[in-house]
Amino acid sequence: MTSASLSGAGTRYAAVAFLLACIQDYSLSMYLRQQWLDSRLSFDRAANHNSTTLKLQDNTWDRIWIPEVVFRNEKRATFHHVTTANRMMRLHDSGKVWYVSK
Repeated sequence: MTSASLSGAGTRYAAVAFLLACIQDYSLSMYLRQQWLDSRLSFDRAANHNSTTLKLQDNTWDRIWIPEVVFRNEKRATFHHVTTANRMMRLHDSGKVWYVSK
């Protein structure tokens, strides 16, 4: 079992991997943390009780553009399915979006 933390281009990965050397295959479970700036989503602090951050409701990610993450040469990829959403999205007054998914 291997644990790693990588970052780059506004994306952070925290992952646990299981490597099967005999068949050169691996399994990976991770939290994907992404942030980006979209000035179209900026808002006036005064209109939000002087708060600089909004925690957006579940399923907001269906209405906001999210970068598509691609893993080259993947055999299979799935999201962790549970009864409640394993995602979170925060919006800063500058338009910076912070998105986390498992």
